[in-house]
Amino acid sequence: MRKRWASAISIALLLTIIGGLTAGCEWLPSVSTPSVLTPPPSEYPADIIGRVTITRTVLVSDANGVKRETQPDFDFQVWWIVEASITNKEYANPIASTYDESISVPKSVASNSVWVLIYDDKLLAGTAFESSQPVIPKGQSGNLWLSFRTRTDLNPSNVQICYRGQEPFSYGKLIAGDTVAVYDWDSQKVAQTQTPPTQAITVTPTPTEKIVNNWLFQRNSYKWNGGELTVNMKIVNYGQRRNLETIPQSLNSLQFVAVDSTNKWVTARGNPSCYKEYYPEESWTGNLTFDLSEYSGSTTLYLGSFYGGIYLERLVTPLFDVGSPK
Repeated sequence: MRKRWASAISIALLLTIIGGLTAGCEWLPSVSTPSVLTPPPSEYPADIIGRVTITRTVLVSDANGVKRETQPDFDFQVWWIVEASITNKEYANPIASTYDESISVPKSVASNSVWVLIYDDKLLAGTAFESSQPVIPKGQSGNLWLSFRTRTDLNPSNVQICYRGQEPFSYGKLIAGDTVAVYDWDSQKVAQTQTPPTQAITVTPTPTEKIVNNWLFQRNSYKWNGGELTVNMKIVNYGQRRNLETIPQSLNSLQFVAVDSTNKWVTARGNPSCYKEYYPEESWTGNLTFDLSEYSGSTTLYLGSFYGGIYLERLVTPLFDVGSPK
């Protein structure tokens, strides 16, 4: 009888210890369940708070279900994966992670800017990867996962998140979470497995070629007609499937810019077809036309990035010289 009682006491003690250890670990973050962040009360129609996971590499499935690595276009950029905890207090329509064509979205809001980051009172970035997620009706709370491409020198606590899918807009705060090597967007988890390495460029650039983050830019020819500059270029993607894109100037943008001797900055005329999605080793060849001046002087073609509608000198990469009008 004593042995049975001793055994029962030992088991009870063991269960008590295990329970205590489990309770003591509740603070540890989980990669498989939503956080328990509670947005602080605010004056806006929705209360919002977001935890930011920072990474250089995100795994995203393509149309065929194949996971591919996606990295920002420049070394000074990173991905912010924001797990937003939201309470919809007053919006009549549900809050969604993506543009909802069934409701009256404000005219100034583009499809990739329903959710944006705000820094120094300016729009910093719109969402990058989008996926179908449960919506948050009026009077309910929930979580949405949002992704942004932004700068490495920013602290999440100094940046606001803003929902612009309905008026008036709602603003919330961000807090820094983990910095991880690879994030799996499809499962909203830190990647636990090894991923195939990104394909490296094997070509050696010539003086009329430039390699930027596994993009090859080749200047075939250029011609001046008064102040009109036409550059014939070839572009090759030696990375994974990704976009070379231009987004409204108030958001994050990547585009070609001609800068003349007077420091005048001019983007290509119209909407060049080079701004599109590229598969690995896909190429594009065509003309870019820039409207400068017959007095422009020596001119250089750059690959530039917008932040808050302003070109910053350190956010551009010189590609090649394109001569002068005279």
